[in-house]
Amino acid sequence: HVVRQLVERGEHVVVLDNLSTGYRSAVLGASLIVGDTGDREQTGSLYLNLGDLETSGIDFSLSWSSDLGPGTFRFDTAVNYLLKYEYQPFAGAPFNDAKGTLDQGGQFDYSVLTNFGYRWDAFSVGLEWKHLPSVDSIDESLLGGNTTVVGAGSYDLFNLSAGWDLGKVRLRAGIDNIFDKDPLVVGANPGIDTNSNQTNLSYYDGLGRRYYVGAKVSF
Repeated sequence: HVVRQLVERGEHVVVLDNLSTGYRSAVLGASLIVGDTGDREQTGSLYLNLGDLETSGIDFSLSWSSDLGPGTFRFDTAVNYLLKYEYQPFAGAPFNDAKGTLDQGGQFDYSVLTNFGYRWDAFSVGLEWKHLPSVDSIDESLLGGNTTVVGAGSYDLFNLSAGWDLGKVRLRAGIDNIFDKDPLVVGANPGIDTNSNQTNLSYYDGLGRRYYVGAKVSF
């Protein structure tokens, strides 16, 4: 709503979002930069005298539900597919192709977020699956492929949640990162530097398996 109002006032709007839960198609009349606000380098670069940015992609979503046994099963998935992401580090410079690399905050070829759920009366359970494909290093974009620095492999993260409605009390519990998946190392240079302490927390979970319980009471 805020973006639309600014555009209607004639403002030039730039949206920075990592699209972890949103879609390119939702950004109407504004420029979109895919990235994370926690990426200091990328956030700061928005205020520099940069050249052009050319990007395009396709968003696809599917939802389905059906009665199953005593309850209802649901399934939904969202796919973000990046067709192009090329930018100039400054006006007049050659374009860097960041598609499929960790440059510009991480421009994956695609990403998939899928949810499975089942509800039976007051009880519900859900499984969330996040998938990212393998990705090349930042150097692949900056040096045009003339690098031995490697990117990261494909990544899958699973989260489990459950809830129980008891009238005015709502109980919930869950497990994040069910399989205790380690964050992937980025920027390693085989035979030179393992870079074992470097990752990208915008995409790779750094906390490991964790459990939570909670309750909400309505008066």
